[in-house]
Amino acid sequence: MLQQKSKPNKSKLKLNNVEISAKSNQPHQAEQKMNVALNFPVIYYYTKEIPIGDVSKIIIDTTKFIPTCYLKFTDAFNIMHDIGFPGDNSTFTVVLPPNSPALGNIFLKFKIKKYKVNGTSNTNKKIEMFGILDVDKLYISLYKSYNMTSYDLFKNFADDSGLGFMSNLDSSSDKMIWINPSISYFEFLKDTISKAWLNDNGFLWAFIDLFYNLNYVDVETALNDDLSKVKWVASTIFDNNNITNNPQDTVIPALLTNDKSQVGSNIFFISTDIVNQSTEISLKNGYIRNIQFYDIDGNWSEKAGSYKSYQLDTITTSGSNILMKGDIGSTDFYNAHIVNHYLNKIDNINVFTDFLWAQKQNSENIKDLQKIAMEIILPIPNYNLKRYEKVELLFVNDVSGINKKTKNVKLNGEWLVIGIRFEWTGGALYQYVQVVKRELSSE
Repeated sequence: MLQQKSKPNKSKLKLNNVEISAKSNQPHQAEQKMNVALNFPVIYYYTKEIPIGDVSKIIIDTTKFIPTCYLKFTDAFNIMHDIGFPGDNSTFTVVLPPNSPALGNIFLKFKIKKYKVNGTSNTNKKIEMFGILDVDKLYISLYKSYNMTSYDLFKNFADDSGLGFMSNLDSSSDKMIWINPSISYFEFLKDTISKAWLNDNGFLWAFIDLFYNLNYVDVETALNDDLSKVKWVASTIFDNNNITNNPQDTVIPALLTNDKSQVGSNIFFISTDIVNQSTEISLKNGYIRNIQFYDIDGNWSEKAGSYKSYQLDTITTSGSNILMKGDIGSTDFYNAHIVNHYLNKIDNINVFTDFLWAQKQNSENIKDLQKIAMEIILPIPNYNLKRYEKVELLFVNDVSGINKKTKNVKLNGEWLVIGIRFEWTGGALYQYVQVVKRELSSE
């Protein structure tokens, strides 16, 4: 499981607590204000709250390396295109309150990348804000070198920038001089993780989560985690409406289902389109990758290096799962479908031994991981879900007739969460969860 190695530094991140005062309000107004703060998204711009009733759309997207936000609202006070017009590097803050006191708020501050004022009337103009997470150091460009492993590089960057650091590892096997050639640290970190190396039995990925943590993940370790050890906090639609607020929340397994008996709880999902692109990915990338490169180390008396070739097959889970590699029961096409990759030259004086191999090890395993993908929708958001942690999905196929239901054999089982998106539309908050399954279930 991902472990908290270091916590975010609120001072370095310039994050201030949001205080809601109801002292000047009548009792019923104060109660209403607190109810809104506990149960609805809250947006702050220049420390002023934008009334949630004026907000038509909020999208908080954590499907890529850095969280982003889209916000659309009505300028009811007619000031946002005047004195409220943003300057350079202006920010806004979004708070998503959890539907259980046992789970923490999602509190994010965004830089306004783009700001649009729509409408020609003098009142009720439509405002759109496009934001990206406000962590200054991510966007700074420097010429700098790091003589360390990629794991230590990520941890050091997290400490310097104020981000927390999460990982399911304690080290990596890729010590060398990593050079930032004056690109933004955000691009430098993405490039570094694509070349990072653990061993032949793992592949690596990184991202920033909803709680200001830089995550450094061995995906293979995540895929092999024991899901039975993960416990969630259950909540229902009643918790969302603040009817119950019991700190002794029910602890449940990490499971989601489309069984309609669970409507109104945070484990119910609406399944959307399932994409099985296994054959498309296999036709393009092959089953066996023939990796070739030229190693300049060799017979230096003759100034000759050596041409090397190795075969790379992506990692699969041991057991009785149905592998997405060729026809079931036949290996003919699997053995014949080989794609060649020439990776240029390598000089081990400058980089670690597996530098070129690591890039293909990471990229090819990430591609194969996405052969079966799906985005599910949770009408009651589940704040237990985390990226690159597993969840069990239980699909129930409705069959005509009274109380006739059957389980979906191939799709039931453990999936990996790779992306999370929250959308507020029409007065309701929905959670969109991207999940992938590397092999089909066989029983």
